[in-house]
Amino acid sequence: MQTLIVLMLVVSSLALTACKSGGKSSGSGSTETPQERNNLIPAQFGPNFKYNELMIKDYDEMMTMVQDLVKKSQTATSKDDTGGEGEAVEWLGRATKLIFSRPDSDNMVAKLLNEVRRELQGFNSYEDTFAGIADEAIRNASDKNTPVSVQSTALVILENILREIRPSVINSNNQAFLRIVERVADANLKITDEVRKDRRLRGMFLTKNPSDEAKAILKTYQAQNKKKK
Repeated sequence: MQTLIVLMLVVSSLALTACKSGGKSSGSGSTETPQERNNLIPAQFGPNFKYNELMIKDYDEMMTMVQDLVKKSQTATSKDDTGGEGEAVEWLGRATKLIFSRPDSDNMVAKLLNEVRRELQGFNSYEDTFAGIADEAIRNASDKNTPVSVQSTALVILENILREIRPSVINSNNQAFLRIVERVADANLKITDEVRKDRRLRGMFLTKNPSDEAKAILKTYQAQNKKKK
């Protein structure tokens, strides 16, 4: 009798374990994206910044903001739990997004990026972070239901990313960055009159379409490849 009871308990335990395992597998498969699963890249790097607020900050102010986010990343890295790397990359992504959200009329972007480049490369997430930020900016720039300031800042982000990666695409044939350029080109962004007016009034910016800029980069890239052949 005791043997029968033990066998029944074992069978019941195995069935319960299988049920839980099956349920977990189904749930995680439906919510996890390839980027989150493979590259530690979240769907969005924190809150959106406003380009018009960042454009009035000088180098020291921007550097302080960037370094604060880098320190949070380093703190996350020192954690013992397995989520530390993902959290660290997210803080570095926020720092990168902050940098790209500021108009680069004074060539500050390249200087600030030095603060996060080595850290991101340590996680093999440098190009992936650029790609994640670009994808987020494309979504915001395409969504006419988002605030005008968010759409305007998304254009600033894409302008800065394209300017930063252009030499690596054309001169070094960086395929990861090339895919970013292709996605921006394929987005065929439509810029509303409200966004153009916002950028003109707040910063006197002449608005260029990032999709057109991306297509121009691809045209130059293709011409370079023909010469090499």
